[in-house]
Amino acid sequence: MASALIKSRIHSVLHDGGAFKGNFSSSAHHDEAREAAKWEKVTYVRIDVRYSYNLYYL
Repeated sequence: MASALIKSRIHSVLHDGGAFKGNFSSSAHHDEAREAAKWEKVTYVRIDVRYSYNLYYL
């Protein structure tokens, strides 16, 4: 088992340059940033609404 892993790694180094080539979406970070910005805006709107609500009832 270990020898198969070593052979596989040697093969990938010789043929692919050994670099890890993941198939990850590069936009994942952007999606996360967009989601955080959305919830930040929601929080500010909610604070404004609660503040207005409290002023009305005081």
